[in-house]
Amino acid sequence: MGCRAFVVVLACVVVMMTCHPVSAWLHSKDINYDAVEKAWESGDMDDELKEDVDKMHKVKQAEERKKRPNFVGDVGIPQTMLVSMKESALDEFKASYPQIPEPTLSISNMWKEMLLNGGIDAEFFEVNETPLKVVVKIKRGWLAEDLVEFLVNQPQVDEVMWDFETYYPPGVDEKQREQEKQDAIKAAQAKQQKKKAAKGAKRKAIKTEL
Repeated sequence: MGCRAFVVVLACVVVMMTCHPVSAWLHSKDINYDAVEKAWESGDMDDELKEDVDKMHKVKQAEERKKRPNFVGDVGIPQTMLVSMKESALDEFKASYPQIPEPTLSISNMWKEMLLNGGIDAEFFEVNETPLKVVVKIKRGWLAEDLVEFLVNQPQVDEVMWDFETYYPPGVDEKQREQEKQDAIKAAQAKQQKKKAAKGAKRKAIKTEL
């Protein structure tokens, strides 16, 4: 889903929530989403808008619980996710833009600008010594799902981890990917055990010689 598309979807969701509130307490007063967004940007929020924020928080939290029963987060607070890029992402970027240094930073900045154009403000942080991983933080937790939707549709992204769940790009066989991860873990453990056994045998041989 492109940047413009998921903004349109978000707008539709807002309209649906206003017309079909999930709880009775929403019937008495619709949420002024535009005012809430502006207050977030300016940092100035009066008591009336705080009520709207509380209501929006409850609506989004109820939606998330309904869609994902195992959701343990709180959409009313900032959310953090980890993005893993494809092994080929940085090499392909360097090949396309050889004059641009620091491909991880450049790709992150590109995503940030695209998100800002779609009305989502997110912060990107590089992970030390792991150029294929980026930490993403978003203050408006209720937009986290839209952020995930954007990220998994970027050609450089391999997977996104958020709230103890892993999200993959469209078309990826999730069961196969999870099985591959388990196989890789088992292979690494077996390699470690083999290495440990070899060291033990070497020590034993040295003692025998002595």
